[in-house]
Amino acid sequence: MASNINETSVTILYSTQSGRAKACARRSSRLLKTKYPSILISGNCSFDEFGVKNFLSLGSLNANKNVLLLFVSTTGDGEHTTSIAKTWSALLSKSLPSTLFSNVPFALFALGDRAYGDAFCAAGRKLAARLVQLGASPICVLGYGDDGSGAGVLGDLDVWLGESFFGVVDSLELGTDASSRSSSIDAHDGLLYSVEIIQSDDVSSTARQEWQKNVYNQKYADYFQYSCPDTAYEYNANCVRLKNDESYNNHGITKESSQHALTPRLPPLLGVVIVNDRITAEDWIQNTRHIRIRINKKMASTVSSGEASLNATTCLLPYQAGDVATVLPSNPADLVSKFLSILPASIRNIAEARIHIQRVQPHLPSTNHPWPELCTLRGLLTHCADIQSLPEQEDLLVLSQYCNLDHPNGNDQREKLISLSEQSGAALYADYIIRNKRNWTGANDAPSKGTLCAVAKRQSADFGFDLELCVAVVEGTTSLGRMYTGCCSSYLASIKPCDQEELRMWITPGSFHKMPLNQSTNHSPGDFFETPILCVGAGTGIAPLRSLIFEREAIRLSQIQQNNLQQTTMKKTDRPTHHDNILVFGCRKRSMDYYYGPEWESLANTSQLRLVPAFSRDQIGKHYVQRALRELDQGSFIAHHILERSGAVYIAGGSKMARAVRDEIVTALGAVLAGGESDAKKLLTRLKRQGLFAIEAWS
Repeated sequence: MASNINETSVTILYSTQSGRAKACARRSSRLLKTKYPSILISGNCSFDEFGVKNFLSLGSLNANKNVLLLFVSTTGDGEHTTSIAKTWSALLSKSLPSTLFSNVPFALFALGDRAYGDAFCAAGRKLAARLVQLGASPICVLGYGDDGSGAGVLGDLDVWLGESFFGVVDSLELGTDASSRSSSIDAHDGLLYSVEIIQSDDVSSTARQEWQKNVYNQKYADYFQYSCPDTAYEYNANCVRLKNDESYNNHGITKESSQHALTPRLPPLLGVVIVNDRITAEDWIQNTRHIRIRINKKMASTVSSGEASLNATTCLLPYQAGDVATVLPSNPADLVSKFLSILPASIRNIAEARIHIQRVQPHLPSTNHPWPELCTLRGLLTHCADIQSLPEQEDLLVLSQYCNLDHPNGNDQREKLISLSEQSGAALYADYIIRNKRNWTGANDAPSKGTLCAVAKRQSADFGFDLELCVAVVEGTTSLGRMYTGCCSSYLASIKPCDQEELRMWITPGSFHKMPLNQSTNHSPGDFFETPILCVGAGTGIAPLRSLIFEREAIRLSQIQQNNLQQTTMKKTDRPTHHDNILVFGCRKRSMDYYYGPEWESLANTSQLRLVPAFSRDQIGKHYVQRALRELDQGSFIAHHILERSGAVYIAGGSKMARAVRDEIVTALGAVLAGGESDAKKLLTRLKRQGLFAIEAWS
């Protein structure tokens, strides 16, 4: 057997959107260390953090000594996540030789949701196929993690590791089997940070958040940079967006230098809430908010992020219609106090003390997110730790080592935590943690966080710019009566307009950035643009679609003003037979959750929008958007819009709705195309490449 750790290693890489692939990588890394202590584990980061240059050079450096263990999530309509975007783009280059990875053995575990049908784990399957095209050799069957299954992706992972991957590792003699070792050994490889109490903080200063205070501001700014999304836009000091080429280059400058480097990115933009209105009825079960935020500056940082020069090319607009805002929320004060009350008195009593946090190990893997170097424990729990998330099984294993064995129940609690972390305890973990939504209020460590919200219509501002969000507040009660709330949605809903609370956020490209805006030569009503668009959405999926429609409407009105054209309100009998913009929007009740209904009715009344609402609970039978689309124009609309008018289609909302709408489109096109549904799918693939078909969906 190979016993030299310098000759045998496993490089673990992941692409993730919600963190599940990262959790799988973390669990696999721990199990490998436990079962095969002679194997060197490297990577433990996302593909793009590892670096395109490093990844493409694996073939020349490998010599069959290094196995790639990959975890790949699928997002949207079978797409890759942003954490692999640059690597995947490089892999698609036609100039790459077919022998690039001829010395590279790999195993791949793909994550997805079977509710997506053909798109289930599509990103992982595409990556595996491309690696084989470039000469890499799969050492075991492709693993599949179904997010919708009872065991979840981690349960599927344990089965795949036990039945496939570990068996291959044994047969290849990559390391010495130490499976008899306890699963709790080496779950925590020593201290990662040292904490020094400097002095007591001035708790009397309550006017500003801790991260806004001068004594802490720069250290928090340096910390916040590490949460920046890979594709975030870069802005100059005046909040003017820089061209994509500068932005992306700045993100990639130092990423190639080291696979273990924690690369600082861009500091967040800062803004204040100026509108926060409920747009559902007061007696309705769902609290959905329309929030307008004024961005007026960006946070300064002492850590270099490759700041562009003052001469960098700028963009006319601060973002594109349908882009995405990534918001860093803060935990509510009562939850932080509850968390502190669980901790030992020796820790609880220093919650307000100023502490200095340093890394014990200077070159930690990038999965180990840093903390602010200077803060208080209360500030860290408020602004940095996601104590509202659900602890993973690996977290419970780590926590088991901190049980007080001198307590009468200490050993029993330790064994229970270990049991919950193992494969045999997956069902109990799902019932105890997931179904009952038990968060970190019983723990003492937590990961960092970031939550996505869809940007809606943009507004002008004297300084900086405005953006709008449509946010459904997550709140409910489990079957056992445990109340739960969404971290970011509750945070946004709690902010009163024009108070001193500054929001931290980044803006990233959305799924609809290729929306066609070319004007037709015939400016007749309903025919202003060359390409008509069909927007299909339900619930808060209306946010990006609203931005697309109003973007086109703003261009139309601007052109009318420039040409001094007279806009008249048409009679119903004079209205066009077709429209530039068509909206099929679904909700439950017109009187309760018809988001932005007056705006849609107004546009429809002036013939600038064909509106097709679907209220699922306003009649005896359920009426969803897919049915409304299917029955539109006696069933002929879909084929006419796409095939005869060369129209674009944009879908936003829940994943099941998006899949159902896509299936309706495939069925309708398949009925008229010679090749049936096979040709329909090929057509949608071509339209997607052209930016004329896109889906933005979430679970």
